[in-house]
Amino acid sequence: KCIVKAPYPACKKAATTRNNHLGNAFTDPLYSTRFDMQLPHFPSGEAKRCVLRVRYNITTGDYDPANTFADSNRANSPITNDPTINILTGETLGLTLAINTAQFGRTFQDRSHIFKILPRTEKMAGKHLHNLNVRGQRGNIVQNFPSVEYDFVPDKLKMTTGDLEHIQWAGYNSTP
Repeated sequence: KCIVKAPYPACKKAATTRNNHLGNAFTDPLYSTRFDMQLPHFPSGEAKRCVLRVRYNITTGDYDPANTFADSNRANSPITNDPTINILTGETLGLTLAINTAQFGRTFQDRSHIFKILPRTEKMAGKHLHNLNVRGQRGNIVQNFPSVEYDFVPDKLKMTTGDLEHIQWAGYNSTP
């Protein structure tokens, strides 16, 4: 009675953002990237610990993906560690780029989160519960790049009479 079969893992294409940016999606209108999740229901009515595992891959725009294949590795690689380039025509100004080829086009993050789902009270029964989160960091946009300044997620929360709101805040007053 306390075990409910988990649904199949969700494997979705993420919203497109600009390279190396953890902020707004390229959509009209702009919105903060997110994953909307339905929390599991437990018929036992008891609090349950849950584990959420999130993995995502990055796609880089630093080389032509349509013409870069396995034979483009090692000596044939279009990218190298810490290359020196010239940015002005006719000048030898040697600008070194901080590039680590191990950071290109690979699984970038694998995060697990453990949280507890508490049973709803009688007053909450049958009502829609919305989650309002805060994202970002304290400071101006330059100080916390590539993140964003504090912002709410979702950007627009549409509720009807009788709906409930759960506010989540994870922040600190010691950055940047």
